[in-house]
Amino acid sequence: MATNYTTKTAALKATKADINKLETKKLKVNGKDVATSIKHPNDTREVITENDLWGSWAEITADGEIVFHEDEVIHPGATADDPSTECSDAYPWDSEITKVENNKAYKGDTLFANIETNKIKNGNGMFIWCDKITTFNGDLSSLTDGNSMFGGCSSLTTFNGDLNSLTNGYSMFSYCPLTTFTSDLSSLTNGSYMFANCPLTIFTSNLSSLTNGYWMFYNCSNLNTFTSDLSSLTDAVDMFADCPLTTFTSDLRSLTDGS
Repeated sequence: MATNYTTKTAALKATKADINKLETKKLKVNGKDVATSIKHPNDTREVITENDLWGSWAEITADGEIVFHEDEVIHPGATADDPSTECSDAYPWDSEITKVENNKAYKGDTLFANIETNKIKNGNGMFIWCDKITTFNGDLSSLTDGNSMFGGCSSLTTFNGDLNSLTNGYSMFSYCPLTTFTSDLSSLTNGSYMFANCPLTIFTSNLSSLTNGYWMFYNCSNLNTFTSDLSSLTDAVDMFADCPLTTFTSDLRSLTDGS
């Protein structure tokens, strides 16, 4: 009896389908060569560009297997952080990008590239000093290193992204004109300089894992209300310096330095 497989078949969750018995080089479906037209079920791209950063792709191996890949997306300018200085030699993906939404990056109204945002783990410097980007809407649930990712983006007024895996937010949004921020930061441990010089007015995100808040909200000149769990925070040196706080609600049970 023949067995039919679809992308919803439980047996295929290992992402491989054995088709060794097929003549893959000669197999055609609806007139298309399967060996060159096979597509990953998560590949939603309508137009493929040479600039794409995409981790979901399919291939047919030499022995006739269809293999579905789920790779990390790495932008070409990313580098590893120097833990001794927290500095980076990363450079931006492209400084002319104006917005990212629905897994697409644009320059003005023109598609620049497809980007599978939920596959980004290292966003080190990805949009640093990109002064034209105004909007970022994307799933960043795999992101752990956001070092300077949007630092200096002087036109970024809208950010929506799941950051529940982020641990390093060093200078991630510094100098961005963000007035609100609601993303989940429950895994964040290093928040130093993260929102420095941002015109935030209210901050309510979960910071229960944060240990380093050094200069985190420095000179947030409109920040008057702060409500968040800071029960793991130890270093808060200048964390709220030059902030006009009128309401502060938090747990500081672990704080050792609040200079």
